Amino acid sequence: NGKALLQNHIFKIKDKENGGKEGQNGIDMSPVQPHTISKRARACESCHTNEKAMGYGIDGGKNHADWSQDTVVDLMTADGKVIPAKHRTQINKIENLKHDWSVMIDKNGTQVQTVGHHFKLSGPLDQKQLAKLDRRGVCMSCHKTIPNGDMAVSLISHISKYASVEIDNETHGSILSKVNHIAAWVQALIVLSILGLIIKLIFFRKKKRRRW
Repeated sequence: NGKALLQNHIFKIKDKENGGKEGQNGIDMSPVQPHTISKRARACESCHTNEKAMGYGIDGGKNHADWSQDTVVDLMTADGKVIPAKHRTQINKIENLKHDWSVMIDKNGTQVQTVGHHFKLSGPLDQKQLAKLDRRGVCMSCHKTIPNGDMAVSLISHISKYASVEIDNETHGSILSKVNHIAAWVQALIVLSILGLIIKLIFFRKKKRRRW
């Protein structure tokens, strides 16, 4: 009769991709997409600081938190209640889609849609992989003490200021490289010193026992 049998419907795939008996949303975010392939490699930050690449969705899924509700663009109160008595629904609700379509995992790491389930080894990143990938806010590990949070850093900042030293991108990279190498060597030497002390104590005890 020309009537739609299904509208905005998401099928559930049971017992697949952590869906269990209830089933996983069969949206299927594909890991292989020819439109995203290029000869140039991605920049580091395009993965390590990108919530979409991590699986959390575009802007962390904040663009549209819940598609399972009708979307109305009109005058609203602060809590989202539509003020006009007569209004139109711009986007009809999509049941089961309680997150942005680009979200593969929620903030707890729970998978919320299928990810290339026809590929045997495909799927969203697990917690161990995400821990290695996620470098959001890493700049603050240094800049929370720059320029006034630490005496040594503050001193260097004042010297560079009054010496008219311009900190451009190349200089910034050079400083970071030196700091990382110095920190790595200091920590390595501390570990080696501790190991050397332990070995020396063990050798000293054995030598003392032989004398007795």
